[in-house]
Amino acid sequence: WCDWSSDVCSSDLGTITSNVFVTSTNSANQVIDSFSTGLYRSVKYILQITSGTDFQTSEVTLIHNNTNSFVTEYGVVVTNGSLMAYDTDISSGNVRLLATPVNNINTIKLLKTYITV
Repeated sequence: WCDWSSDVCSSDLGTITSNVFVTSTNSANQVIDSFSTGLYRSVKYILQITSGTDFQTSEVTLIHNNTNSFVTEYGVVVTNGSLMAYDTDISSGNVRLLATPVNNINTIKLLKTYITV
């Protein structure tokens, strides 16, 4: 089913959703998404970063085994150098996608496809 008023589609296999995150500092490891280890096993992100007149898009996939989480980025396209680096961890039963921006002010648009455990 899809609820377009909240930008969410869901089925027995997973959920597709989106959101926007804005950074105000270039501090390392800012949490830009999180989900329960018991709900989803993996997620694929399509990300678009805007920083002034510079842009970046890429795909990021993430998977966990309830103890550790693993992430890779691919399909990176930039207009003027890399704007963001990604990492992941598990904290208090939640898998977190962490971002470290190059610049202070960034708008991060995420399209997320979660797959259930």
